Amino acid sequence: MVLKINVLLSIFVFAILLLSGCTTTGSAGAETSSNNRLPNAPSPVVPEGFTPYSSQQHGFSMAYPNGWEMQEEFMGSAVFFASPRENSGDAFSENVNVVVEDLKGRQLSPRQYFEISSAQLENLITDYNPVEEGAATIGVNDAYRTAFTSKQGKFSLKQLQIVTIKNGRAYVFSYSAEQSSYDKYLPLAEKTIESARIG
Repeated sequence: MVLKINVLLSIFVFAILLLSGCTTTGSAGAETSSNNRLPNAPSPVVPEGFTPYSSQQHGFSMAYPNGWEMQEEFMGSAVFFASPRENSGDAFSENVNVVVEDLKGRQLSPRQYFEISSAQLENLITDYNPVEEGAATIGVNDAYRTAFTSKQGKFSLKQLQIVTIKNGRAYVFSYSAEQSSYDKYLPLAEKTIESARIG
């Protein structure tokens, strides 16, 4: 059975949900039975110039840059942080978002989760081109990191995704930007992701 993998792309970010036996946890279906409760979200690391954020529903916390817009349960994500527009001609908001995937008891490593999703990305994303991958960490949790370029309509995008597994859930942290702006916003995006703590 193929796991349902969430891929967040597009101008405002949308979730591509593949058919399978797993479900994302969202406001309408936070599937936490009495034997599958999430621990409280620990306090995030909050760098100077950042605002703390906590999701008790999904069991994680993190911090995002001051001045960025925050939206919960947005288009399949647990939370979505968008940069302000640089000017009136700026048509794309660089963003960091988090998707939480209930693995329904499946035992996967972050790399295995990535390999399943990567096989699907090649078929779903226009001009999908992986440019980086390897081991990473989020807090004290093992993770797997990948970056890729793609096309979405008129936009040439570059995306960073870091996935970790904890409490039977995959936490997918994604940063999306136009290729021309990727390096400019990467330090803020990495600080945002590195601030995350999972209960």
